[in-house]
Amino acid sequence: MGNTKIFSSLGAYGFNVLRFFVNIIGTINKNSKSWHMTQDDMVLNWNFSKNTVNEYLYKLEELELLYTFRSKARKADETFHRVGNVYGRYYDKELVIQEGIQYLSTVPNHPIKPFHFNRTSVKLKYNNFLHGSKNIIPLKK
Repeated sequence: MGNTKIFSSLGAYGFNVLRFFVNIIGTINKNSKSWHMTQDDMVLNWNFSKNTVNEYLYKLEELELLYTFRSKARKADETFHRVGNVYGRYYDKELVIQEGIQYLSTVPNHPIKPFHFNRTSVKLKYNNFLHGSKNIIPLKK
């Protein structure tokens, strides 16, 4: 059923999306129904660009074939890296969410705060992030 959804909505472009879908479904753990492979690993192992990986993940989510649990946390190892996402079949969405929460509890992390920097360069934003700047303006809801 998944391949008919892919081809009916994406046409010939669907072959690449199907190949990506087969690759990611092949990595899913049969017990937890999910996997947390980084997008960088997907790029290296499957020969897709990072933009293509992101695009295909969103396409598969739109088609309700894949569910992605996106953690809203950064690694606590002084890098600017986010904690990896957890992927699974859309059918197993609740199990993927449970696994994502469990995975997040095993990785030292800091929650991402919804702060906004007005007209600031990327370098300055990064330095402010590292040094806990007082010049951060909270986003208004």
